[in-house]
Amino acid sequence: MVQKWKLQYENFSDDGNSKKWKCGSGRQPLFPELEDIVCEWIANRRARGFVVCRADIQAFATTMASQSDISL
Repeated sequence: MVQKWKLQYENFSDDGNSKKWKCGSGRQPLFPELEDIVCEWIANRRARGFVVCRADIQAFATTMASQSDISL
């Protein structure tokens, strides 16, 4: 069966008829400056080999928001 699929690979590929998201069409961030700070913090933590979980991100974002006088 795999050999048959390999022969029909071109039929499985995207032919342009499927729905595609346009770049930038998602929800925009409410506080872009806060998102930039959080993204940089996540990148630094991952570069140092730390695990970054959702709870840590939320705690950091909350503290940074309070320091930046942003009410969440």
